[in-house]
Amino acid sequence: MKKFIKLLLVLLSGCAFWWNRPSQIFAAETSDSFSVGTVFSEHQTDKSDSFYDIRWTPGATDTFGLRITNSADHEKTFTIKMGKARTNAAGSINYTDSLPETEAQKYKLADLVTIAHEVVVPAGSSQTVNGTVAFPNENYHGILIGGLNVAEEKAPEKKSSTVIRNVISYTIPLVLRGDSDTRPAAEIRFDGLEVKQLAAESYSVNTKVYSVQPTLLTGAKFKATIVNADGKTIDSQESQIDITPETKFDYPVELKGNYPAGEYKAIVEVTHDTRHWNYQKKFMIDAVQAKKIDALKPQENFFQKYLVVLLWAGILMIVLIVSWLFRRKRKKME
Repeated sequence: MKKFIKLLLVLLSGCAFWWNRPSQIFAAETSDSFSVGTVFSEHQTDKSDSFYDIRWTPGATDTFGLRITNSADHEKTFTIKMGKARTNAAGSINYTDSLPETEAQKYKLADLVTIAHEVVVPAGSSQTVNGTVAFPNENYHGILIGGLNVAEEKAPEKKSSTVIRNVISYTIPLVLRGDSDTRPAAEIRFDGLEVKQLAAESYSVNTKVYSVQPTLLTGAKFKATIVNADGKTIDSQESQIDITPETKFDYPVELKGNYPAGEYKAIVEVTHDTRHWNYQKKFMIDAVQAKKIDALKPQENFFQKYLVVLLWAGILMIVLIVSWLFRRKRKKME
């Protein structure tokens, strides 16, 4: 009888877990058909052995290489794209952002680095694609960060009416480090904010942040607070973000609290080392936005909310009934 009760508890606990498990879709992506390696330049620093970190050398032309190995039994065509590294709204660094570099930048990777955009690699062989960096004659104390993306685009798969393009790629960061390690002093500017949809089930207040100087701000600390017209805090969050040089990005604060139509204020503080920047901006949420924000908040399903309680109540009831039957049987035997 005891074994039966234990087995029953295990089964019912398993049912509770099954009903409350997160929904997940698993997808596998393998790439055993090609690989990418680095061939370092003469001016590669000793700061990394896994990506390009090249010392600025005024007036010099430096050569580096991408070594692509095709392990397949047929030739393959690979595309090579270079982009500027940018901090994105998720707080991570995208090393191959497709947006062009701004005119405000004194030096641009696109003007300094040259490499082929496409290469065909025969079956079962490797090929090195050389790139060059043409340094201006002037000294440079800043830092430029980007990335090289090598991609093999496979033939599209058609499933019913949907066309799926399988793209497998490798990205290798590319850093051009100034000839002096004394970087320009960090400078942060703010350029307004907007209320917009952050994800499928949430809205956010996005503050536009601009890191002006060619300086990498590692571990910049963000503290944001949203208050209502009475000064009451509705939402707050803290983050630690690496801010790439000369980058504009959105810093979103998710709206989790209640936001009826009215006036609010965002307070954003950024700290890096001993430098500190503060931004305060009032904004309005109108009736339409308030309705959308409220509608996107996840609504708890009554059945899901109380499912575990009901299951454990059922378990307890079954245990009590089984115990009662067991005691009754013993009394009859006595």
